[in-house]
Amino acid sequence: NDHRMTVSCDAFEYAKSANIEGINVFDIDAFGSPYKCLLAIIKRLKKANIENRIAFCITDGIEIDMRMSNIQYEMAELAGVSVKKVKNAHLIHDRLIKLIISNIANILDSVVVSAVMSKGNTGAGMRYYSFVIESRKKDSFKNN
Repeated sequence: NDHRMTVSCDAFEYAKSANIEGINVFDIDAFGSPYKCLLAIIKRLKKANIENRIAFCITDGIEIDMRMSNIQYEMAELAGVSVKKVKNAHLIHDRLIKLIISNIANILDSVVVSAVMSKGNTGAGMRYYSFVIESRKKDSFKNN
């Protein structure tokens, strides 16, 4: 019940073109494959030079693909790894997510304030995680 509207469109197209000025919470559930959208948003936030806290809520449903030894290009880029094929990649899924969170904070010149992760209890191996980052530059505008 506010001025915002629901937008129905391709998630990636929206992530790379929507006005993100003033947005500080990103809930990414692109049919369980969030990393292409997340990477697009991170690239845009990097250019925006953030100076506050930003929260991310991610739904990750790529476990099945990882069981086939595949690591999505965007996931690998966000995690800072160069490999795209790793035998039993699903065994390092959680470790890659932790790298992603840490790398996003570094890319955006921020620190991780909090992070939580939960794993679904079905065979799909869904991951639901959220994290909050805060700009290292926050003190520079705190008194303004």
